[in-house]
Amino acid sequence: MPLLFSVVAIILNIVLNLWLINGGFGVPAMGVAGAALATTISRGVQAVVMVVMLVKMDHFLAVRLTDFYQANDLKEWRKLIILIVPMMFSFGVWALGSFCYQLIFGRLGTNELAVISMLLPLEGMFLSLFLVLLRHVQLPLANI
Repeated sequence: MPLLFSVVAIILNIVLNLWLINGGFGVPAMGVAGAALATTISRGVQAVVMVVMLVKMDHFLAVRLTDFYQANDLKEWRKLIILIVPMMFSFGVWALGSFCYQLIFGRLGTNELAVISMLLPLEGMFLSLFLVLLRHVQLPLANI
C-alpha cells in the first residue's frame, strides 16, 4: 500500500511540476518555486491519504487518541528513540546526497535545476516500479 501511494504521489508530482514550473491554465510560470510547491503538495497529499486509509482500515499503525496518552511514558520514548535513530541517520545521509545534487544543478542554472526537478520524480517512479517488479519476479540466482 505505501508503494502504491508513493507511485501516485510521484505521478501527481510530475503533473504538478509540469504545470507549476512552466505555467498554464491561468497559473504563471513559477520555475524552481513551482517545483518546490509541487513536491510539497504531492507529498502532503500522500501523507493525508495514507493516514486516512490506515484509519479506515482500522490498521494497527493507524493513529489513535490512546497513542497520545502513551507519550508521557519515558520507557516508550526510549524504545522509540532506539528504533528511529538509525533510520534518521540513514535518511539524513540520503537527504544530504540529494541536497548536493540540487546544489550542483542549481550552480548550473535555473533551467537546469527546473529540469532535474522534473526528472527526479520520474526517477523515483521507475525505482518504485523496479522494486515492485523485483518483489514479484523470482531471480534464478536467488536459489543458489
